[in-house]
Amino acid sequence: MKYDAFISSSSQDRVWVRDLANALKAQGVTVWYDETQIKPGELLLERLREGLDESRNIIFVLNKDAAKSNWVAFELGAALGTRKPIIPIVQQGLRPGELPVLIRSRKYVVRQDPSTTAQEIAQALKFKHEEPKHLSAVPNEASQ
Repeated sequence: MKYDAFISSSSQDRVWVRDLANALKAQGVTVWYDETQIKPGELLLERLREGLDESRNIIFVLNKDAAKSNWVAFELGAALGTRKPIIPIVQQGLRPGELPVLIRSRKYVVRQDPSTTAQEIAQALKFKHEEPKHLSAVPNEASQ
């Protein structure tokens, strides 16, 4: 996969998401988000689908507007279809009943400043992608 994470958000969060993406990059996480990946004249649905396909994880940045957004609903449906891990970032004060049903059933990250949020996300992604540690075989006394 080309990217560690695809970021879905509403346009109202543009500045915060840009800062989050930069903070994630500083943590070594490769990110796909529309502001840097979709050029003028390109087909939105096609590029969004490519971004989802090329990403290991899907991050949803949710505020009250995003929770009701048709684009976020489309991206959530497409993400669920890929069966990839979904990591919701939820605005402080947003009640569970205001979240899409498919998000409120997941553990989510409460949105803080972009740097702190990026550290939490990067740690979660690192944990997910670490290879399991195998114990060395220790001979028992009976086999000697």
